[in-house]
Amino acid sequence: MAAVALAAASLAHGAYGAVDARSRGKKAAKSARALAAENAASAKAESEEASRRLKGQQEANLSEARARAAASGVGMEGSQGNFLSSMESGFAAELDWLEKSGASAENIAIRTGEYAATSATGQASTAAIGSISSGLSGAGSWYALKTP
Repeated sequence: MAAVALAAASLAHGAYGAVDARSRGKKAAKSARALAAENAASAKAESEEASRRLKGQQEANLSEARARAAASGVGMEGSQGNFLSSMESGFAAELDWLEKSGASAENIAIRTGEYAATSATGQASTAAIGSISSGLSGAGSWYALKTP
């Protein structure tokens, strides 16, 4: 009778361990996702601020170039106009790249969090299986003691 009780206790302990592992895995996954969302928001804010600053600097540079051209008496036709147009195109490409880079950093932060969440869930599942296996093994050992 004691062996059966010990076998049942071993099974219960294994089941409790499995439930506990799964609960911890869910908490870890939730924390990973929350941290990823926070990191993504930070990356987005940094990117937006860098874009805002770059755009301001570009506008100042273009204004200065236009003012210098006007002060020199050279019209906006010909090479001066081509230069300013090329400058604007280069600035637009630079700003576009910065915005894409920021979006990429945000996406990487989100994907990193999803990977961490998936990893935590997988590790919890492995721990749960181990706990159940241990409970079954222990129950089998106690039950084997009962039988001659």
